[in-house]
Amino acid sequence: MNTFVTNIIAFALRYKLYFFLSIPLVLILFSVILISFFQSPVSQTPRTSVIPTVVSHTNSPPIPTTKPTGLNRTIEPVESVEGEGIEDRSGLLKKEQLSDGTTQYTYTSPNPERPNIIIARDEQDILFERAVSLPDYPVKISEYTQPYGQPERIIRGSLFYGSSAETYIYAQRGFAFIANPETTLVLEQHLFSPVSVNEYIKKYGDDIPSNTR
Repeated sequence: MNTFVTNIIAFALRYKLYFFLSIPLVLILFSVILISFFQSPVSQTPRTSVIPTVVSHTNSPPIPTTKPTGLNRTIEPVESVEGEGIEDRSGLLKKEQLSDGTTQYTYTSPNPERPNIIIARDEQDILFERAVSLPDYPVKISEYTQPYGQPERIIRGSLFYGSSAETYIYAQRGFAFIANPETTLVLEQHLFSPVSVNEYIKKYGDDIPSNTR
């Protein structure tokens, strides 16, 4: 037996307790090394989140916001798909020239007897928009009165909706709406360039009974 083997045996006999205690540690260490070597790395594919895009159509009601628009108003207009012109919006029924040189565009709405309309000088100069509220997306009076305060004027009576309806006019802010005070629901909404109350009534108040103006 050679000297190296003899020395190993002598060392084991002298320190046999430490020798046997070290065997499990060596086996564990060896096992960890093997597992680390043969185990395939897990692919770390980054997760991507998709943010849904909401597309508003011509007959969608405007949502109160403080974001300014081209008409310097404090609520958003009835939106269309980005880059879409007035004539390209869905639901266009007819286009007609008015006596003052402006163009009126008529669109479908939730109420066939009360279409949505846009009056404009050109694609960039929209003067007035009327949007009939969608039944699936009800808007309450408080959604306007809470952020904007009381209107400049409230006129009771509507030629289309009846004597119980009321028109809430925020003329200097550039919007108004017709609502049913009993149900607190907004029936339709108007957007326009800021004017005085009297000018709004004169230009766009065709639904207001003459005896209540």
